Amino acid sequence: MITKEMEKQMVWGKFPALTMSGGKLADFGKALAYRVWVHHKDGGDDKYYEYETLEKAQKAKKRLEKNPKYMVVENPIALVWDKKFKKFREVIV
Repeated sequence: MITKEMEKQMVWGKFPALTMSGGKLADFGKALAYRVWVHHKDGGDDKYYEYETLEKAQKAKKRLEKNPKYMVVENPIALVWDKKFKKFREVIV
């Protein structure tokens, strides 16, 4: 559930790309989304794809690994709400 506190940090109804990082999903509870970061072979900007479930993110990772324009496709990570710091955070699954 998205709270008003979370909404203040969202951009056009989307989770922010820039977040805190570190920790484990077990430390924060439920994931709000899952991200797969990709790094281009030609040195282009890194970017991520966002998914509602871990299963969708894992399937997407396998599909993205076949794309020749990506040098690295990272394992899915979870986007959570850090209640202590009142910020979004990316954590390992």
